[in-house]
Amino acid sequence: RPALLADAFRASGARVFVCQPLFQNPTGAVLAPERRGEVLRIARAAGAFVVEDDFVRRLVHEDAGPLPRPLAADDPDGVVVHVCSLTKATSPSFRVSALAAHGPVLERLRAIQVVDTFFVPRPLQEATLELVGAPAWPRHLRAVSAALRARRDAMTAALRLRLPQLALPHVPSGGYHLWL
Repeated sequence: RPALLADAFRASGARVFVCQPLFQNPTGAVLAPERRGEVLRIARAAGAFVVEDDFVRRLVHEDAGPLPRPLAADDPDGVVVHVCSLTKATSPSFRVSALAAHGPVLERLRAIQVVDTFFVPRPLQEATLELVGAPAWPRHLRAVSAALRARRDAMTAALRLRLPQLALPHVPSGGYHLWL
């Protein structure tokens, strides 16, 4: 809620806001289109950066509509650090992620030596490129999508059958979280 975000920046003096605008954990909510620009505007006005945790983008369910672009795609001013990962869509032991930034936030990351000293071993880089460039990668993502949707549907059906008094305020179309 943007008004609360502005108040929190004022009250705390915080200079970083970490958010998960796509299939947020634990609710599975997606940041509304009208709020996306407002979050960036408020962060910019507070002199703060936004860390966009976008790990769940590849865990979209089959029945989801078009996904919104990352917040970073609508950030001409360089306040967003976009973080994404292949771990959840592949394997817990496949620890590969990416950090994308530009402008002031990139300069700040360089100043604290987060970017320039970060190193991913070459074999892991090559394995990643091989994985995401393989013809099987889209097929794998479709299989993950179908499995997550089936699990979500099985869980919501079981909850409605066994606990009909329980409210399911939002059934997400991505990720693997279900808020009860």
